[in-house]
Amino acid sequence: MILLKPNNISGEIMTLLDEADEKVIIVSPYCDFENWIRLRNRFKALKDRSIDIEFYVKANKNDTIEEVKKIGINPICVPNLHAKLYMNEKTAIVSSLNLLRDSEIYSIDIGYKTSNKEEYDELVEFHNRYIKETVSEKGKKANSKEKLGPEKSNQITFDMETKYNELYNFHLPSTYKLLVAKYPNLNIDLSDNIKIKDYPKKGIITEISGRIDLRFSKTHDYNLIQDINHDKLKKYLPKVRFYWNEPVLNIYLESKFNDELTSSGLERKAKRFTEIITTVATKMEL
Repeated sequence: MILLKPNNISGEIMTLLDEADEKVIIVSPYCDFENWIRLRNRFKALKDRSIDIEFYVKANKNDTIEEVKKIGINPICVPNLHAKLYMNEKTAIVSSLNLLRDSEIYSIDIGYKTSNKEEYDELVEFHNRYIKETVSEKGKKANSKEKLGPEKSNQITFDMETKYNELYNFHLPSTYKLLVAKYPNLNIDLSDNIKIKDYPKKGIITEISGRIDLRFSKTHDYNLIQDINHDKLKKYLPKVRFYWNEPVLNIYLESKFNDELTSSGLERKAKRFTEIITTVATKMEL
């Protein structure tokens, strides 16, 4: 555990955001990003890197809720929230500091940072028990509506669709729903396949059918990308099959994946495609 003094708490929080590889958890009852440009830019960078963001705020604080929405994040409302906690997948900061510019400048705050596994796991348990599990139902519904749009349910359903009834494409509508929910700001189209423009980086098109194709434009050094990421991707997805065929990376599900035209098979396949796409996007160096 490292004690954080008033003049370096916000800097440590920004470093924590910069060092995130997969996910960040923000618990701050009150927020104001209007005049805090450095922090606002940190969240933009997280979104550009496709980092998952869980952002918890105090329920019924409409000004705070709107501030978080302004930076393109759907806040999760928690009744009676007063705790402040900031986490990525390996480091946690507990502090009295809210994400308010005035607090950073004028308030005397204290906090501590830890990367110790035992202490980190205790904070994860705290978050799960006292924050995540006490989210108001109203907050959950508001968050899902905002994220999925007015005509989509807050619960994604996995239904077979007659237009997509072949083994190679029956999962596409459900995969599309999951991706739109997870990445509401991406340009995602569904027709004979799913196409995502400029993902995971500008100049790359991701296409999904019976497999996942990443199509690199000429602005990318394909051979360098292959050299850097060949072993890395196999490390994180050891049974997934990767084939480097310039200028395309072809990605196939595990050879023993249980592929079946049933509702449970549909859900399993859609979720697996979404997991693979997210892992590739967050772990690949481009």
